[in-house]
Amino acid sequence: MQIAGRIKTKHQWLNRIDPDTGKRHNPKAIVLHITGGSFESTKNWIQHPHSSVSYNWIICDGKIYECVPEQHAAWANGHVVRPKWSGIKFENNEQVNPNLYTVSVAVVNNGEIPTWRTWEAWVQLNREIRTRMNIGITPETVVNHFEIKTSKRCPKPYFTRSILKVLSDLIK
Repeated sequence: MQIAGRIKTKHQWLNRIDPDTGKRHNPKAIVLHITGGSFESTKNWIQHPHSSVSYNWIICDGKIYECVPEQHAAWANGHVVRPKWSGIKFENNEQVNPNLYTVSVAVVNNGEIPTWRTWEAWVQLNREIRTRMNIGITPETVVNHFEIKTSKRCPKPYFTRSILKVLSDLIK
């Protein structure tokens, strides 16, 4: 995988340490996202001091950009709203912020049909992350953002787990 560049942002938890408990969390799943804006607007937003948004990875037109290194937690999932994902963690009867134990992959997309290069980069990046994490494509390990925050449509229509599963069989 070739990284096209890095986008610096301060929106992260260093070493995946929970700011409330001081506990470190290891990533156990990938959360799929779309940005809903252009590359430039997304870049500006995650760098804005008041946005409180970031991703570990962003893909735009077949190019992969690292934003928050995977050893740190990005601020991508927002507040949990009626989650459908069975992987939501609880400790001491308190919900753990899913950003702390997930890797976020976002694709710049406003609903337009993606280029083949974008799909190839998306599949390859997800494959490499899954290899590092030693996980497959299951509902527990590759999560659509709308399964954590049901008020979102993200990453519909083109970048969901079901499409990743199909394309992973086609793109080697």
